[in-house]
Amino acid sequence: MAEGAQNLKPHFEDVQSHYDLSDDFYRLFLDPTQTYSCA
Repeated sequence: MAEGAQNLKPHFEDVQSHYDLSDDFYRLFLDPTQTYSCA
């Protein structure tokens, strides 16, 4: 299992940039409750 986790490490920063977004970004297109549904 540790071997698989090590393989992900080089991609961590690339993926993190997609998820590490500020609330200000979401306020641009969500309502005041900032509720989001993919359905």
